[in-house]
Amino acid sequence: MQRVLFYAALSAQWGAIVISRAFRCCAQGRKLIYYPVLQRTSEKEGPKDETRTDAVARCGNAPSDFTAYLVREKTFRDRLNEQIGQMKLADDARDQYFLQEVCSMASVYDRTDIYDLFDSPKKDEMTKAHWESVLSGIPVRTALDVSIGTGSLTLPLAELGISLYGSDLSEAMLARCRKKAAERGLSVDLRQCDFRALRAHFARTFDCVMSTGNSLAYVPNDELTDVLSQMDSLVAPGGALYFDLRNWDKIVQQEQRFYFYDPAFLPDGDRVNLVQVWDHHGDSSITFHLLYTFERGGKIFQKEHFEEHYYPVAQQLLLDQLARLGYEDVTVRAFPVQFGAFDPERSNWYCVLARKAK
Repeated sequence: MQRVLFYAALSAQWGAIVISRAFRCCAQGRKLIYYPVLQRTSEKEGPKDETRTDAVARCGNAPSDFTAYLVREKTFRDRLNEQIGQMKLADDARDQYFLQEVCSMASVYDRTDIYDLFDSPKKDEMTKAHWESVLSGIPVRTALDVSIGTGSLTLPLAELGISLYGSDLSEAMLARCRKKAAERGLSVDLRQCDFRALRAHFARTFDCVMSTGNSLAYVPNDELTDVLSQMDSLVAPGGALYFDLRNWDKIVQQEQRFYFYDPAFLPDGDRVNLVQVWDHHGDSSITFHLLYTFERGGKIFQKEHFEEHYYPVAQQLLLDQLARLGYEDVTVRAFPVQFGAFDPERSNWYCVLARKAK
């Protein structure tokens, strides 16, 4: 702001001088030649609004006097340019701090009260039906979700009688998951950890190890090999590895920028709208802007803005890694499976289930 005001004031001063000089030249029938005039910092350098013509008149026709004036003017210009440069450096440093510290956008995962607003009994039933279809014919008694969050996508597994374990990097999400499980009378073993360090937190195997909620895209592609290897080490022989993701191939190919959700309605009648705006970056990563608006009586009374950073991952990269790990019977379906077959050109989400050799 300081820089903007400085340049505005400087531009206003120059503009006033140009206008006055233009009127003066027109009155004298002369062609206007503009020389920017800078504010003097000392009376020795002449009046504040002195033009070159005025300076020549003040210095007289003596070449030495006018040369001295030009030297003083150059010195002044150099000093002013240096001051401007210092100001720009200071402003750049301040802007960088502002971007990193003041404007660092909160994660929606720290606001579990907002994160779960779009949950509903209908969504829970759809999720439960999804799992019944996905795991049909597979003997799954234990399951671990390495990105369980608040449990929206995997608590229905516990309701199906599966012994559920979960981990997540966010303690706030885990706390919310514990509360939801307790309200439903479910027992879930939860641990806080990064899914890049699973072996340090789990010393047993599971019938199914999964990553839900598009979470694999939170890490750069070159780290996914290790993540899948960590997950694989916890899958029992004959077990399954599962994950769901956005259709990143479609998003990248189409450079999709907007994603709209149906509104949610709270018990008190308030309406919640969610729109996502996606910024595509030069390093191929994408920032998701989650824009929430809350309406009451047809008017917005609250707005929330969150950011999440993703690394789009090609589906084939993941399938190739599963093959290297020795997985068989790999199935790719739309997510949830009620949406039908996966269509690379149209499906927004997909899920993968792969069976490990016995």
